[in-house]
Amino acid sequence: MSNEAAELARELRAKLELYSSSGIDECLISKRSLGEIKAEIEGCTKCDLSESRTSVGTVAGTGSSGLFIVVDRPFAPFDSENRPESESTDAYTGQEGEFLKEIITKGLRLAVDDVCLSFVTRCSSPDVPDSASTPIEVAACLPYLLEEVSVLRPKVLLLFGSAAEAVLGATVGVLPGAVSRNRHYDYNGIKVVATYSLKEILTDKVKKGEFWNGPFRQGKIL
Repeated sequence: MSNEAAELARELRAKLELYSSSGIDECLISKRSLGEIKAEIEGCTKCDLSESRTSVGTVAGTGSSGLFIVVDRPFAPFDSENRPESESTDAYTGQEGEFLKEIITKGLRLAVDDVCLSFVTRCSSPDVPDSASTPIEVAACLPYLLEEVSVLRPKVLLLFGSAAEAVLGATVGVLPGAVSRNRHYDYNGIKVVATYSLKEILTDKVKKGEFWNGPFRQGKIL
């Protein structure tokens, strides 16, 4: 994470602490419904991504299992057969989306619909680079994620890849580069688990082994 990203994370954390100490807590204790949050996200113009987006990622799944998964940004707008995302309502598109489905159903033995999936940043288009979100994008979008979490109150937040630094930096003050993968943190009474990106788990045998032998085995994460 760059110095700019670290500064934005510190500013957001200071804002959250101010809300908490003043009793406002607009992110930690949301009074809005998921539908109201979704409507604002779909109309958001806080950063340049809104100018080229073809779709917007909002929270998917009921969350009845208690597990809330966060990745950096929505999966590729086109799946492996190059079909437009608009032809499917499935949030788990592309190779990484399908792999995440396997983690949920085969690894954790949970139904996909019973797990929440959301994103640090929301806009998706063929023009959006396949890289971590910028600090400006994170600063614009992260409050939406924290508000979704406050509405659903999951037992566990599972953060993949750069989503871990974005969320932990803003909520529990973990310094850039200091996020420990496959360990537990606490955020407002919610267990938070940070792990590698889906791409790293797919392509790196060592990290794949650490993931499956860590706290993600059935019966350990929840």
